[in-house]
Amino acid sequence: MGEIYLGLSKEVHASRPIKDGKRAWEVTYTLPEKPEVLNYDLRQSPRYWFQTAERLMKQGVSRIASEENPLVTPSAGAVSVFVDEQGNPQYISFVQKDAKAPRDPGFRVPRNGFPRSEEDWHTNAHLYREAFEEGVFVTRGGELLVPADGQHKEIIYGVADMLAARTLLKIKGEKAVPITFAKGADRLKVFREPDKRAKLDDYGVISWTPETGFNFIKIMNVQYPVEDLWIVDGEQLPDGTTIQRDVCVIDLKHLAGKVFGNPIHETVHRRNRYTGEVEVFERNDRFLCDKVPRSVLNQVLVDGKPVYPIDWFDESYIFLFHPEILADMNKAGNAWSALEKNMFVDEK
Repeated sequence: MGEIYLGLSKEVHASRPIKDGKRAWEVTYTLPEKPEVLNYDLRQSPRYWFQTAERLMKQGVSRIASEENPLVTPSAGAVSVFVDEQGNPQYISFVQKDAKAPRDPGFRVPRNGFPRSEEDWHTNAHLYREAFEEGVFVTRGGELLVPADGQHKEIIYGVADMLAARTLLKIKGEKAVPITFAKGADRLKVFREPDKRAKLDDYGVISWTPETGFNFIKIMNVQYPVEDLWIVDGEQLPDGTTIQRDVCVIDLKHLAGKVFGNPIHETVHRRNRYTGEVEVFERNDRFLCDKVPRSVLNQVLVDGKPVYPIDWFDESYIFLFHPEILADMNKAGNAWSALEKNMFVDEK
């Protein structure tokens, strides 16, 4: 986990044009010539977000940042999807926060993180760094998976070497396989005043809420049998201690149509911090995750249908429209996930 370097923007505009029969996002994100820089994550007011959502639903376009409710530069990352030789999605993996995590305890999350430099604002370099820093794939024979095109190997080996030194992970060579990043349906353009040409113009999965902030995610397709892998979490605390969170692998056909809080079956990869061995076991649990994994799953198709059936934006709007939430918008912003978990899981 490195330092974060967040730029502040008050000029962000979003639209939801229809593409191929479905609404997609187009967001233009303008940074001032001399942006204010923060070293902490600033979240928008839930009330402001709700007002913005209403404009977007009625008009299809809206400014989504203001003087009083700016947005920080996007966090970015990836969700790993394991595909067959024809590129068909088969399984998806998430890391799971532990029960004592300060935010979203027990939730399944993507490989995601904040910019570490101004260059990240314009290149999305943190997307690819986070995609590999928060986990490595090791075959059951001990080989480290690396992309066939040779990209990002420096990041992957950096994580593997760190884990080998701190967790007894043993690497016995490498295996080059197709690991590619899907284009995604949503478009993000980042400008820097006074430039008229975008510094960044990229496609992925966009979501932003008072809970999660602004996120730009790509689907990372891994063409290799997940049954022959150990998936090892690479996330660290600020002092360098490895967290070694559980990694949850879920069959996409099983997950299709399920929503937040529904019962699921998953395969868990858990590394023993003392022996370095990975235990793989089956478990029944509930599908708990924030809006970011849901936004990604809404763009993953199985048999022609989105795995997660509800658009993250519509779902967020419905949640904030709930009478209990409307009564205290600030409470929703401070503990969105806890409220959602209590309202939509414990009542079932």
